[in-house]
Amino acid sequence: MSKPWCRRCAKCCYVWLGFQTYLGLRSTKLQININEVFGNENLLDIDENQIFFEEMAGFHTNNAMECVGAIDETRIMLNILAEAGFNGRFIETYKKSKQYLAKNELITAINEYTSIDKKDEHIPQKLRKPLLDLFQKIRLHALEFFRLQGIPI
Repeated sequence: MSKPWCRRCAKCCYVWLGFQTYLGLRSTKLQININEVFGNENLLDIDENQIFFEEMAGFHTNNAMECVGAIDETRIMLNILAEAGFNGRFIETYKKSKQYLAKNELITAINEYTSIDKKDEHIPQKLRKPLLDLFQKIRLHALEFFRLQGIPI
């Protein structure tokens, strides 16, 4: 095991998936060498990781129980990688499953995760405008990333 990444748990699989999706694709401005962080291993191909990817993608009743995002967040990442031609055993399983998001479902999920609640009463009044402006800039960057992936947002 090379610390801090064991590459054999749900947290490692989720973080690796995010790195591959948002930092590893050619059309991102911020490219990093994923192999320098995680080693030269496709976690989607590892037998013991299949259960974590299945749980995170909603194949089972419960999501993985540690440090992972929501099921639709995982599905968005898997869809993006699949459409970009990324290979891996679980990608092939996912593409054949009912969990695979159709284009309209993908767009709905992305819109849900990039929406901003401008009526949030919990943001202190003094910080409301600067924070909402910052959130809007981040949202626009996220939407541009999805457009670069060929998703008509």
